[in-house]
Amino acid sequence: MRKKEINIYGVQELHVSEILFIADGIKAGFPNPAQDYLQESIDMNRVIAPKPNNTFVIVAERGMSDENIEEGNLLVIDQSLLPNDNDIIAYIKDGEFLIRKIRNNDKNNLIVLGVVTANIKTYKEHFHHNIESLPVLTGEYPGLPSFVQKQIVGKIDFDQLLFKNSSTTFVTVAVGDSMIEDGIEDGNLLIIDKSITPYDQCLAACYINGEFTLKRVKVENDSAWLLPSNPAYSPIKLSEEDDFLVWGIVVSNIKQFHYRRLNGRAG
Repeated sequence: MRKKEINIYGVQELHVSEILFIADGIKAGFPNPAQDYLQESIDMNRVIAPKPNNTFVIVAERGMSDENIEEGNLLVIDQSLLPNDNDIIAYIKDGEFLIRKIRNNDKNNLIVLGVVTANIKTYKEHFHHNIESLPVLTGEYPGLPSFVQKQIVGKIDFDQLLFKNSSTTFVTVAVGDSMIEDGIEDGNLLIIDKSITPYDQCLAACYINGEFTLKRVKVENDSAWLLPSNPAYSPIKLSEEDDFLVWGIVVSNIKQFHYRRLNGRAG
């Protein structure tokens, strides 16, 4: 990725809106008895970028399979953090802008721009905004390196970017590992939209017989299944006797590498 090709975005620091947060989480493992979910509001700008003046965002042009980073994911980078061993960092080497996991003793001759603090995957079939088409906000960026400041094309607002219908959208925490091959790890933040009509193979938060679980929904002839993406778990076949509801469709999956993660308390 050459310097001239980079589009870098600053982060909106003003509070704009709050979305419902389901604090108990959604099981991404075997279904467990549902609890009374605690509900509160969440502002994604503050959660994803608690230091907006020191934070910038890029679109990943290369994948890192071991970190579930795919081409096109949004990477949030904080330049105020000191890199530790095995942190994913943004840096310049020989005039090239790169994102990689680097050990401290391998940082010679590198210009370190910041540490990746979040990896945001948006599911394209539901993603209602293209980051390049968003209205951008101008501003000063005194906390960012001069190279980054020169490349910034504007600011983004995570609430505006990630939420289409605030009245039907909520954020929760993945609990468990049954959807690991979909890149959903224990502790990831999930953005779920209840207004989307379920469809075959959709990734959904489901309610079944008084329990919540996160699975792919497969419709096959006259039967329907809830499918994990981890071979350690078995598919769940639905029957007419089941009390079943697709509660919402996952539209974004966010892994945070730094800062305190929001806790899922289900089970």
